[in-house]
Parts: sequence; structure tokens; C-alpha cells
Amino acid sequence: MKPIAALILAVVLFAFVAGCKKDSSKSNNGGIEGTWANKQIYPNATARATTYTFNSDGKFEIKQSAFDPVSDKLLGYFYKSTGSYTLTTNQLAFSNVTNYAIKDNGTTPVPEDQLVALSGQGAANTYTYAFNAKKDSLALTINCPPNASCIGLQWYRRQ
Repeated sequence: MKPIAALILAVVLFAFVAGCKKDSSKSNNGGIEGTWANKQIYPNATARATTYTFNSDGKFEIKQSAFDPVSDKLLGYFYKSTGSYTLTTNQLAFSNVTNYAIKDNGTTPVPEDQLVALSGQGAANTYTYAFNAKKDSLALTINCPPNASCIGLQWYRRQ
């Protein structure tokens, strides 16, 4: 009986020690890694989508595109931004931002490779971010300066 008890004790101790292993910290992205989209459809207008993609290496890409509201077919892009991001508590900060837009301030969506880089570095905006309980929706609110006209809370669905 003693050898069986010793074996059981050894297995339990092994399971306990293995369970206490330090958690992996490959990326400290707060669950934001991946692609998030906010699609908006207006009557008698081209539908638009704003998509955020956050990579595990701290890089991001934001695109605003047009799509057909019936077929969901991509029609082209209005702008895109690329750069780096960092997360602290509930704050999302962008840095080293490069913005791309339609040449000559055009308003008709174009293929992504026709967007042109704008001169100078883009603004290093910060946002307050949160998730819903399932972590399949991301809420972003730009940290707006006093007396500025900023967009309010926007929800994005994980893609």
C-alpha cells in the first residue's frame, strides 16, 4: 500500500509543480492582436469600413475602405495609416505614424497600391480601449483635447 501512496503523492506533486509554471508572455498585447472592423452602411451611399490590424510585434495598420453593401465586395480604399502601438492599462497609443491617402485629395476609392504617402509624420493619437465580455468587440474612444470636435466611442468587431 505504501508504494501506491508514494506513487500517487509523486504524481500529485508533479502536477502541482507543473501547474505552477510561469505563464508565457510572448506578447503583451492585452488581447488586442488581430483585425477589427467597423462597417457602416448608409442609405443610397457606398458602404464604408474602418479596419484596425494589430500585430504581435507592436505594429498596426488602419484602413478605410468602400464596399458594396449587397455583395460585400471591396471597392477600394480612402486612406490607410501604419506605425507602432503600445498598450498601458486601458490606453492605446500610436507612434511613428505614416498616413496614406488618395492622390490629389480624391474622393473615389482606389486600389491600396494607389494610395500615396503624405509628407510628414502623422499624429501620435491615444485612445481609451475596452472589450466586451466575450472579447469579440473592441471599443475605442479617442482621447480628445478640450474644446476639440472629436468622434465619440466606436465599436469594432473581431474579424
